Amino acid sequence: MSILVTGGAGFVGSHTVLQLKDQGHFIVVYDNLSKGYTQLLFGDEFVQDDIHDKNLLSQTMKKFNMESTIF
Repeated sequence: MSILVTGGAGFVGSHTVLQLKDQGHFIVVYDNLSKGYTQLLFGDEFVQDDIHDKNLLSQTMKKFNMESTIF
């Protein structure tokens, strides 16, 4: 399954990414790096942009065939 992790370059997000990858998921990290670090990018793909850019967020989700589900 492809999963989008927003804030995936921060402490909590990067650990979430590692756990999801251990479970075999394909991870796209979506982060503007305002508080995150490139050293914490452990996903399969990285998109650098702000979560408020709904157009790019929608394009990213379509590109990686993701459903719009929030947990």
